Amino acid sequence: MKLSTHIYIAISLIVLILMLISSITIGVFTGNSMRKKVEQALSETAFHMADKMDQFMWSRSGELYTISALEPMKTLDNVDEITELLNRLKLQFPSFSWIGVTDVNGTVIAATDDILKGGDISQRPVYQQGIKGEYIGDVHEAVLLADLLPNPTGELMQFVDISFPLTDNSGNTIGVIAAHLSWEWAREVRATVLEPIDNDQIEIFVVSAVDGSVLLGDEAQIGKMYESDKSRFIEASSIADGYLNYNGLNWTIYVRQDKTTALSSVHYLQWVIWSIGAVLFIVFVLLGRYYGKAISKPLDTLIKALDQARFGEKPALPTHKGVLEIERLSETLHELFDALNINMATINTLENVVNTDNLTGISNRTGLKNYFDLTTRHYKQLSVLSIDLDGFKQINDQYGHEAGDFVLCEVAKRLQMTIRDHEIVARIGGDEFVVLLIPNETPLDIGSLVARRIIDVINKPFIFHSFSLQVGCSIGCSSWNEGETLKIAIQRSDEALYRAKSAGKNRFEN
Repeated sequence: MKLSTHIYIAISLIVLILMLISSITIGVFTGNSMRKKVEQALSETAFHMADKMDQFMWSRSGELYTISALEPMKTLDNVDEITELLNRLKLQFPSFSWIGVTDVNGTVIAATDDILKGGDISQRPVYQQGIKGEYIGDVHEAVLLADLLPNPTGELMQFVDISFPLTDNSGNTIGVIAAHLSWEWAREVRATVLEPIDNDQIEIFVVSAVDGSVLLGDEAQIGKMYESDKSRFIEASSIADGYLNYNGLNWTIYVRQDKTTALSSVHYLQWVIWSIGAVLFIVFVLLGRYYGKAISKPLDTLIKALDQARFGEKPALPTHKGVLEIERLSETLHELFDALNINMATINTLENVVNTDNLTGISNRTGLKNYFDLTTRHYKQLSVLSIDLDGFKQINDQYGHEAGDFVLCEVAKRLQMTIRDHEIVARIGGDEFVVLLIPNETPLDIGSLVARRIIDVINKPFIFHSFSLQVGCSIGCSSWNEGETLKIAIQRSDEALYRAKSAGKNRFEN
């Protein structure tokens, strides 16, 4: 076989193998990165949905409990006044389909729009459980109210029950206040969560913790067992396990997206890579065939450089002078590796964008999670600080969002000044920040020390143009211990933050 043929075959095989390795490596890396990004986004959506549902239930149960503590509920003598209170609550919060007050025997003595007034609900769980104490029941179909409430759509009516016992001033149980929440509120929450994203491509399901049936989702699946299809969908989930003093009904929130849609950009990138690879392969085959004889002498050095690239090393490509054909081949190989390096640099840049808050330049929720996953491989405890600015809304309202953005950026800089290089500050919401510290003492002691430092630096004025702006901050401190999730640790620090807010703001609580 002629030397030119050897060169032609050798160059063809080397270029083909190089392009295969490069395209497969980039495709796999990009596919995994994009999949993780989609999974993270779906996880955040599931958590957001669960959190909103828990906050909604906490608010409605709190409103009913507040009504139960009013003076007319201590005697049940003034039925007209009680009815007016119930109707006013329903008018203010239309998600209450029905609210009623019973005597101690379960007879309805007052109700919104007088529905079921005089009726006996003593056999219903909302009374039987409510007479014993606070009761929040899972989703169920309408029974007594099915034919009494307006239902213009004709769809199946579903409710969530809330009830509390009523006691007189001596502490004796004298009745029950009960309410049915229309399950329509869950659809409204879902619409709110899906509004900022492409809701035609993402599905949300709410699944009962009791029997695994679908409570909210595709209409054809409601009432059936939820079936995961990970061969077709990318899926994430979160548990609605309560908010503050509301314990939650442990609904499982599933959020999923069709793989074809979610990874469409990856498929397109793979197609581009293969197309470029095919074009480059053809180009090099033709060059090898045409210039085979001319490049036979320096071929050994070129093959050696390509072999280095093949096994992941940075190739030292030689530059040949004197023979035009060899110079062109050498230059083309340089351009090929430069293009591959640019692609990898672009991928690294995209990964940095995913982990960084666009406004402040510090880490976002994704960056916080990645830092947590890496750090907890080496440490068994962390200090966790949840920070919320006090008075920030007034700055936005009085000076505009430009001033608000300026304050957020300056706050981010000051927070970074209070921690060490190997610790992290992340912005996870509008004016909400989380700090993770690596303690050399007990986590709460370190958290308290840094919290005082943060309050001091945040309280200093911010000079925006000719204005001196002032904000404070409330901080909740907690610790993360080995075996726990980041979500649990942040939930504890959020509870401490709530206590700090309630105690007067611009302070910290453990």
